[in-house]
Amino acid sequence: MTLFGLAALLAPVVGPTLGGWITDSYSWRWVFFINVPVGATGSWNPLPTSPRPLSAHLLARLALNAAETHHP
Repeated sequence: MTLFGLAALLAPVVGPTLGGWITDSYSWRWVFFINVPVGATGSWNPLPTSPRPLSAHLLARLALNAAETHHP
């Protein structure tokens, strides 16, 4: 949870600053070239701690529970 909070705090500050520096110093294409391997790695190798998909039984219980507690 701390790592998520740290990334959410730093990314909006560091990302545009670093991207602007790379764009000014080199070219906008380098931002694309830097992000391609990061995106490919993330899409081909998901984190091992990613949550399991919800079972159909659990989804049905959640839907029924939500339907019972919602009153117009």
